[in-house]
Amino acid sequence: MILLKEIQNNIEDLGYQCDFYDASDELPIPMLIIDISEDDYDIEEKDKQYLTVSIMPEGEDLDGSEFIQFYYTNPNLIDTNDLEGFKRSLFRKNRNLPLGHYNFNESESSIYFKYVLVVPKNKSLDIALLNDVLDMCVYAVKNL
Repeated sequence: MILLKEIQNNIEDLGYQCDFYDASDELPIPMLIIDISEDDYDIEEKDKQYLTVSIMPEGEDLDGSEFIQFYYTNPNLIDTNDLEGFKRSLFRKNRNLPLGHYNFNESESSIYFKYVLVVPKNKSLDIALLNDVLDMCVYAVKNL
């Protein structure tokens, strides 16, 4: 949780709106939710885009590293009528990503982006590195 708070402070320093959510009945693990919507004050809530950040696996399971997961679910449902064509399209898009990958959840007809950054445990996170990773995640989300 300490790392998530550090990440939140750094993300806010980079100019993003970022909220911390503790684990609850609806949310199984603590996470940050970052608003990466376009800078449009008239944007409706349903059109906003949110990138989540969490630490995986939760707890003190690893001795020397932390796994920071960046995750985005596209609110637009996929067309399951041409699933094979969609898979081919997704494969082509994945080849052009600088980091992370796109995938889909067939049962929910949703597509998502995921990237996991591995950092040394008990070390301060470099804000320039975080900025680069966040920029590339936002790039991937905007090109989904």
